[in-house]
Amino acid sequence: MKTKVTLPKPAPRLALVALTVIALAAVAWQGLVMYQDREDDAQRDAAVAVARDQVLDLTTLDSESIDDKLEAMGKRLSGDFKRQFDGFADTFADVVADDNIRATGEVKSVAVDQFDGESAVVLVATSAEVAHGKSDKTTAKDYRVRVELDRKGDDWLITGMEFVA
Repeated sequence: MKTKVTLPKPAPRLALVALTVIALAAVAWQGLVMYQDREDDAQRDAAVAVARDQVLDLTTLDSESIDDKLEAMGKRLSGDFKRQFDGFADTFADVVADDNIRATGEVKSVAVDQFDGESAVVLVATSAEVAHGKSDKTTAKDYRVRVELDRKGDDWLITGMEFVA
């Protein structure tokens, strides 16, 4: 006895092909979305790291390392903000040295206020133990800093900073 093989009718076969194409497109789209999310997370993390480092350098000071701190801070800046920073960096270094300021900062928390892949606003909460002159007595200071950044190629550069309440 021979078994007769019958092929599906064209309509069900066409529906199966269409469903397969739709399923593959959905998987590809989901993969693209996941890749973009990972890229956004990486860029957001990079912007946060720059803001965090800048605020930590600003709140961790002593006369012996001030020139290195200012150099590191200056490399993270761009535009008008960099020109302003370059204009007062020497005066800032002189004040730290003349007043024998010693400060040890600690970043308490960081939050991304705005992010679009090309620019970001990061809020950094920090505290510092600050001593002046010959005294070893420190005073605790708390700061909240708003840091504005723009993406330049693979780097995030700071275009503005301000202390906020």
